[in-house]
Amino acid sequence: MRNEEIRKRHGVVLRTGLAVLLTLMLQPFFLREAAAAPNVSDNSVSKNDLTKEGAIEEEADTGVKGFVTRLYKVCLDREPDEGGLKDWTGRLTGGSESGCSVAYGFVFSKEFQNKNLCNDCYVKQLYVAFMDREYDEGGFKYWTGQMQNGMTREEVFNGFVLSDEFKAICKDYGITVGEAITVPEYGTVPHGSCTVCGTTDGVTAFVSRLYSVCFGREPDRDGLDYWTQLLWSHERTGASVAEGFVFSEEFTNMELSDAEFLRCMYLAFFDREADADGYQYWMEQMRFYDVNRSHVFGGFVNGAEFNNLCNRFGIVRGSYVPVNDALTPQRVQNMSLYSRWYLISEGRGYTLTDCYMSEAETRAMMTTITVPVWDFVSPTSMAKTTKSMTLTINRNIAEYTAQAFQEIYASPDQPVIAPGHSNCYFYRTNVNNRSKLSTHAFGVAIDLNSTNNLNGSPMVTADAWAMMDESNVRNAQKKAYTIYRGSTIYNILCEKYAFYWGGYYSRTPDTMHFEFCQ
Repeated sequence: MRNEEIRKRHGVVLRTGLAVLLTLMLQPFFLREAAAAPNVSDNSVSKNDLTKEGAIEEEADTGVKGFVTRLYKVCLDREPDEGGLKDWTGRLTGGSESGCSVAYGFVFSKEFQNKNLCNDCYVKQLYVAFMDREYDEGGFKYWTGQMQNGMTREEVFNGFVLSDEFKAICKDYGITVGEAITVPEYGTVPHGSCTVCGTTDGVTAFVSRLYSVCFGREPDRDGLDYWTQLLWSHERTGASVAEGFVFSEEFTNMELSDAEFLRCMYLAFFDREADADGYQYWMEQMRFYDVNRSHVFGGFVNGAEFNNLCNRFGIVRGSYVPVNDALTPQRVQNMSLYSRWYLISEGRGYTLTDCYMSEAETRAMMTTITVPVWDFVSPTSMAKTTKSMTLTINRNIAEYTAQAFQEIYASPDQPVIAPGHSNCYFYRTNVNNRSKLSTHAFGVAIDLNSTNNLNGSPMVTADAWAMMDESNVRNAQKKAYTIYRGSTIYNILCEKYAFYWGGYYSRTPDTMHFEFCQ
């Protein structure tokens, strides 16, 4: 309390000359009392000292004690207990704590956390505690938006205690502001219903919902703590937590039929019953095209509807990479083109148009394979040697493709492939339609022996290939590098492993080109 305020409250306005004279005579006494008031360490001012004209607040509401008392009232909604007030006051006056550190002690105390404030109420509480006012709409939307995008409660706390308004509060109470707290690796986790507005925080509600829909039961406390902590710490996304439920031992032991599994996917991740067309599509994928449940799950959690669901609960969706059952030639031969695109796009779409992605997104799906190939020792010799060919390729068909090249290498006629003139991944648009990406951009197209099988060259038949000139080494090597229908490379990649061949393109034949998705 300022000295002039105390003087005002102690000075009695008298309307007579005698009263004025008495006031002047007693003025030194009042000045001494006023100067001493801020430094009194106990509650020596009693209620009997209060006057009708200006009630003197008890000293607990001024200085260091006032600062601590205010935090008790604003943060914990109660009067301070004697021990707590003495402890916090001693720390501040002794210099071991600052305004920021004491504020942290209140906001992140067990008592405060037991209020289970939702994000909205938490931000509103910080406005009152550290800005001494109600929230403004712009600031409120900013902070709650930041929390929805991953900012922890500790980081938001730092934003408030470093504000000019909190510094002004500390100055009024004669408190050193101090420094921001060191933000821990994870944020504080509220549980259950907010004691202010009654809503359940989004993270807890999201996890509780998975227990209910997937397991058909209420969450156990340990499980709830485990999953909510992973979401609050941003170690897991909505998709990865959902994965933990759907592929858990408890869920697997339920032994759901395909129909029951599919219904659960719709309810859990689309928050609705299945539509007829979607249900029929997924049932056909599982029954006739051998699409495993990992890919079905990926189709749901990588979709827009699950993204909207996650936004509703204020969590980041993330993405899921389906686990492939081993691809076999027989399985791939039976897969529809839609299923192939779904496989290599990891649930993002069913056609080339659906799967338009950025270079960063496609690169994230690539891996590298190194396979043995036969090639000529030199440009002047027909002798062959083993070389290594490295391809950057879509990870979902990497092992399958490597297996095909192993078979090509093991063939008795030792077909030659020039590693330096072969490639796979290259991010670019389609040659014939610039509004679409090339299949090379998805790492599912492979160009082999490009120098001798240029884009636009006519397809060579087996008879034409047999008639090619090989009167010298140069021509003989060119003939060996040429790919035609019926060649070993064609037979293994296309007839057995079900790759599509660019030699059949009607607009621009491309005999060097083999692709998993057309």
